[in-house]
Amino acid sequence: MNITIGTRGSQLALWQAHYIKKELEKQGNVVQLKIISTIGDRTQQWNTSFEKIEGKGFFTKELEEALLNKEIDLAVHSHKDLPTTHPEGLMIAAITERHDPSELLIIRNESYVHNAPLHVKTGAIIGTSSARRKTQVRTLRNDVELKDLRGNVPTRIEKLRAGQYDAILLAAAGVERLELNLSDLKHIKLNPTQFVPAPAQGALALQIRTNDLETFDALQFLHHESTCKRIGLERFILNQLDGGCQLPLGVYCYQNNDEYNIHVAHAHNINGAALHYSYTSPTIDAQHILSLLRLNTPKSVFISRNIKTNDVLKNALQGNGYKLSMQSLIKTQTLVLTQIPISDWIFFSSKNAVVHFFEQAKQISPTTKMAALGDATAQELYNYVNEIHFIGQGNNITETGKAFFNQVQTNHTVLFPQAKAGNRSIQQLAHNAEQIIDVIVYETLATPAVIAKHNIYVFTSPSNFTSYLINNTIDTNAKYIAIGENTAKALQQAGISYVKTPRDFSDIAMLEVIMS
Repeated sequence: MNITIGTRGSQLALWQAHYIKKELEKQGNVVQLKIISTIGDRTQQWNTSFEKIEGKGFFTKELEEALLNKEIDLAVHSHKDLPTTHPEGLMIAAITERHDPSELLIIRNESYVHNAPLHVKTGAIIGTSSARRKTQVRTLRNDVELKDLRGNVPTRIEKLRAGQYDAILLAAAGVERLELNLSDLKHIKLNPTQFVPAPAQGALALQIRTNDLETFDALQFLHHESTCKRIGLERFILNQLDGGCQLPLGVYCYQNNDEYNIHVAHAHNINGAALHYSYTSPTIDAQHILSLLRLNTPKSVFISRNIKTNDVLKNALQGNGYKLSMQSLIKTQTLVLTQIPISDWIFFSSKNAVVHFFEQAKQISPTTKMAALGDATAQELYNYVNEIHFIGQGNNITETGKAFFNQVQTNHTVLFPQAKAGNRSIQQLAHNAEQIIDVIVYETLATPAVIAKHNIYVFTSPSNFTSYLINNTIDTNAKYIAIGENTAKALQQAGISYVKTPRDFSDIAMLEVIMS
């Protein structure tokens, strides 16, 4: 059959249209393209963010009008650009398999800092016109400057090269589809569970007239049902919040075995920081997340650690009206090492272990491999080494230990700098006891304090909880969160029956469980 595809004129839109054209031609169809300009294209030269423009459908309205007027038979859209409601007489006939939904952070070499959050220097200028991206950046980095970024994908990258920005944020799918050369720039793909993409990011939506059954049938070989289900949930949340390009909302759903995992980043104010939510369900169900988003009432939270630079929890919670108290109830003290044993690996299970070890170990063999438990420990370790060969993720110590020792040869030794009376959970999973070298590099001392009543208590270690109990009692009406299996056990042994733990050791995961 003959099919006319309507498309925007940008390089990315044309790539998407040509991709669908080629696939349809393989099936014997005769296909031509018609380029249509949209208000989104025409305003690319304006120095105005989309959140300041009234209405929705900046990149779709004219294409939809052309469909209704029978000037074209098919419109190819980036699904994330579509409003959640369709004009009467139009429908989505097929949704393609989702490309990588991740965000791509592209950084000028001179602005790159390896061990900083988002890997940019202090005070960096980050380019984006997306309210969603801006609020998530504010959660992670409250010291950077956010500057609007307009133009098509290649134009945006050229503006970065020209020095107008230190870094920019783009959808990874668009950059990869265009096969752009970024060899002169640093580029980092952000984990979509940590920096949450737009609903349906990475998928294409093929829109037709509702009564065009012939074109509908011709497109079904391109339809990907699994993608359709997952982004359907993402867009349902967007629809329920009455959102469009202006709404600071990221939603990402993925399937892991028989469960659907939903991650949401949402800000109540486009000039604020994003809160993060997550939910796991055996079915496509958004109601729990929606209830959290709609009924969220700021509470008071205590966290047993000191405030740090660019503190995610401080930025997000205080920025959204939460009363926050952060105070470590312990201090650490270096214990002198008389000798530092030689080993094939060194495994660090905490930032304290890193700091107290390298206070004394001034020189390490360049052949020694480094391992860290969690991103925070790894970030600290990068202050001392250039390469880390293993970073344990998730809050399941047993699984992390197994994954680590799967990389370690049975005849290789592993040095574990640790606290006096520290837990040896990882070491117990070694191939054999002869592999393990334990060195005590610090001890933990209690610094008890009287803590005011809060709705939520977050304990970052067993020793912090033990110190808390010296001057405080357990509040049976409060919610308790434990970071790590050993901390959870300590709380449960003290009689706290319901203890929540984050999915991993990151601040975003901690924020998710606070908001749950």
